[in-house]
Amino acid sequence: MPFFSDSLGFRQLAVEDQIRIAQDSLYPVVLLYHARSYDLETGEFDWFMSTAKERDIILNILTPFRTMQNHFRCIGHIVKRLNMTEEELAFVAAMSVLTASGKYTHAFLLLI
Repeated sequence: MPFFSDSLGFRQLAVEDQIRIAQDSLYPVVLLYHARSYDLETGEFDWFMSTAKERDIILNILTPFRTMQNHFRCIGHIVKRLNMTEEELAFVAAMSVLTASGKYTHAFLLLI
């Protein structure tokens, strides 16, 4: 999330707060990233893997990834059906970061 780490104000927050914001917002931002490569017709998306066989091995070994797969497909379907642009995705990602942890949202917005 270089955009947010370079944002005016983010570095002024306590390091613990910066870490917490990054941790709390990572999953929604990853979902949005994967949504960019979602294919409505096949229901597939970029797994950072070369082959379907590699994907299947990972899903068999790391079964919690199956839940992530459902999340990726759900968000991918929404993003593609809305025909979101890169700018719109960036805006949604920014909102995800700013609202990831309600404890810090107000302070972060004041700094921006």
